[in-house]
Amino acid sequence: MYHTFSILFFLQKNKATLDGKAPIYARITVNGKRAQISIQRKVLIEKWDSTTGKLKGTSAESRTINSYIDSIRHKLQKLQERFIDEGKTVTALVFSLINFDAISAVISRCGEPNIS
Repeated sequence: MYHTFSILFFLQKNKATLDGKAPIYARITVNGKRAQISIQRKVLIEKWDSTTGKLKGTSAESRTINSYIDSIRHKLQKLQERFIDEGKTVTALVFSLINFDAISAVISRCGEPNIS
C-alpha cells in the first residue's frame, strides 16, 4: 500500500508569549490526514524562516534548535519506514501520540530499518 508522508515545522504564532517567542510545532501528514505536536521549544518569531522550517542564522541557539529539528525529522522518518517495513498501520494520529524523547527508544527497540 502506498503512503504519503510529510513533516512540516512551523510556529504557532497565536500562542506567542509577551517576549515575542512562539512555540515550534511539527505537523505530520500521512495520506492527507494531519496531526500537530509541539516540540517543546520556543523561538523569537522574527528569527524563524517559514520556508525552511528552521531558525535563521548561525548563532548557538539557531544551531541547537535546527539540530534538534533535524533530529526529530530523521527519527520520524526512520519510524515511518519501520512501520511500513513491518506492515503496520501508519496514521498521523500514531505519530501525534509519540513523545519525541521516546522516539529514539522506539527505534532502538525495533532496530534500524533496512533500506536497500
